[in-house]
Formats: sequence, structure tokens, C-alpha cells
Amino acid sequence: MKLLRQLESDILRPLAATTECSVNRARHPRRLCSSQNLTGLVIERVGRKPLLIFGFSAMAVFFTLLTIFLHFQDSFSWMPYLSFISILAVIASFCSGPGGIPFVLTGELFEQSYRPAAFMVAGVVNWLSNFAVGLLFPFIQAEGALLDVPQIY
Repeated sequence: MKLLRQLESDILRPLAATTECSVNRARHPRRLCSSQNLTGLVIERVGRKPLLIFGFSAMAVFFTLLTIFLHFQDSFSWMPYLSFISILAVIASFCSGPGGIPFVLTGELFEQSYRPAAFMVAGVVNWLSNFAVGLLFPFIQAEGALLDVPQIY
């Protein structure tokens, strides 16, 4: 925790001070600006294509490991911990690759006059997808319990 505070104060705070952020600054304004600047710098430095390839490849590997770990979950007492770690790794690989890039690509794919409409469509599709997953997840989980699918908890 001390290392994160030092990273924020020594490295990321000057970046946040030099760039204007158009986010809600009501809560943790330095962290929001710093994360935006850091993400933008990483995407520009590494490139979009390698980040997408890495992110999707890592997600495929960790989903495969998760499948294997769930298969052997009843055999070993320590296997649920590996399942949990692989879920965290899937989330981390999504965040490092395909998580932040589509919104950047939306701005580059369309002409200036069509960008606001494209961002609106992309945002609506994103939030409707999140809503559908949140709405259907309890039913999917209940169906999995009926089918005797191993649960992680």
C-alpha cells in the first residue's frame, strides 16, 4: 500500500497535473486522472494491436486453466484457490488488453461529425450488455446448480 501511495505521489501526480481530465472529480480525482493518463500512455507506447493480442491470448489461457481447475476441483482441496486466482488473472488480462481499447478505437474509426453518435451507440450497447449479464446471471447460476455444475465459493 505504501508503494502505491509513493507511485501515485512521485510518478502519477505530475502526469495528472499536466493533463485535463473530463471525468467526474467528485471522488478520487487524482486517481482517475492518473489512471486515464497511464492507460493512454501505455496504449500509445505499446500499441493497440499487441495489447489486444496479448489480452485475448492471456484470457484464452486463463479460461482454459479455469476449466481444468474446475474439473479437478473436487479432487484436491487446494484447487478452488487456483480457480479463484485464474478468475483474477482473466480479469487482469481483460483490463490490460481489450478492456480499454474499444473506446479508443471508436474515436479513430469514425469521422469527426459521426463520433458523438458512435460513442452513444457504443455506450448503450456496452451498458445493455452489462445489464443483460447482471439480469441473467442468477438464472444461469440456478440452472448450473440444477445441472450439478461445480460452483466456485
